[in-house]
Amino acid sequence: MDIGRLYSIMIEDCAKPGEEVNEMINTFKSFIRDEISNFKIGAYYQNPDYLEWPYRKGQLLD
Repeated sequence: MDIGRLYSIMIEDCAKPGEEVNEMINTFKSFIRDEISNFKIGAYYQNPDYLEWPYRKGQLLD
């Protein structure tokens, strides 16, 4: 449930009004999906804002 909540927050924050479904598809097709699903690095524990900005930029931030 925590991962689903994380995705939900990211999609709501990144989507333009009426584009939520497209944003969901884009999120699940992006690199961030692999980062969130990699339980060894624990990205899914991070604040959604911490993951939202790398997603918007298209790469993890250093």
